[in-house]
Amino acid sequence: MAAEIKISVIVPVYNTAARLEACLDSLLAQTEPGVEIILVDDGSTDGSLAIERQYQLANPDKIRLLESAHGGVSAARNTGLDAARGEWIGFCDSDDTVEPRIYAELYSGAVKSGAELSCCKMVDKGPEESRIISNFPFSGDVIVTDRAVIVKDIFLELLLNTKRCNGYLMTCLYRRDVLERFNIRFDTGISMQEDEIFLLNYLVRVNRIAGVDKVLYNYLRFETSACFNYYRREGDYFRERNWYSLSLAQRDVFRNSGLGGTYPWIGDLLVFKVYFHEAQMVCSSPELKYFERLKKLREISGRARGEKLNLKGGYRLFWLVLIYMPGLLPLLCFLKRRKDQCSRKIEHWLKGVLR
Repeated sequence: MAAEIKISVIVPVYNTAARLEACLDSLLAQTEPGVEIILVDDGSTDGSLAIERQYQLANPDKIRLLESAHGGVSAARNTGLDAARGEWIGFCDSDDTVEPRIYAELYSGAVKSGAELSCCKMVDKGPEESRIISNFPFSGDVIVTDRAVIVKDIFLELLLNTKRCNGYLMTCLYRRDVLERFNIRFDTGISMQEDEIFLLNYLVRVNRIAGVDKVLYNYLRFETSACFNYYRREGDYFRERNWYSLSLAQRDVFRNSGLGGTYPWIGDLLVFKVYFHEAQMVCSSPELKYFERLKKLREISGRARGEKLNLKGGYRLFWLVLIYMPGLLPLLCFLKRRKDQCSRKIEHWLKGVLR
């Protein structure tokens, strides 16, 4: 079996029993025969594990099952990566489905073009609307061979969250030897957009990307999904803590990319984001008393004085307040969070009106 494996598809599973069978059926229906399915059960408690065991027993030549205590999706994917045997790596969420030719098409696109990354399009199916999405803009099957284009038009666009590029992990195939050579793994300290950080770390290592102009992945959003409930379930502190962790990871990806000399303003912006979200995290902490909060903000302010950042507009204004008037930050951060909340409510209301 090992000699025949071309692609290892890693599927982290945590309490998705209601949709798991549809996912597994779609993976087993692949037209590419050289696919192994690695299920990593992340401590499920809802019957998912029983389904996984049933499918593994019925398909021992196709499915491998790994069981672990609950450690989060990043830890589960890392477990799958460590166990993978395929030349190529794919990912699938256990509550989504894939089209029968997804891995045949992605593999063919990669091999024909000599690409290190092969991407298709996906349909984002929500409770109110559906839309077709790709990780980077392309029409027709394409091969991107210009390293400068990959850096400027894909890597930096994704890093800066410009919305021109997306970081959907599941629509791509990745070369396992690249992942191993550069020790690319998921950051277990990040619980949101961890797939973007993984993809960013990979993008800075590749010189050729294949785009397959077909919709082959079905990303299903529904009321009980983690993404749907994220902003509704957790408080401001939880969100800011995760934004802070994400900002640290984005800063480190850029520092390790070797692009700091070419794009110094991006390095300044990413350092600013780290301080900005750290201050927001302190200001929204439910455990800190008023004077404890001020003490921590002054500590952040002291560190910020040692940075030499070239900032403009609102970024510069916040930076000056952080350095010279940190005592104003609790009020400013409170107003910022309320503005964001109002914006989300208005956006949700408008969708309901226009539907």
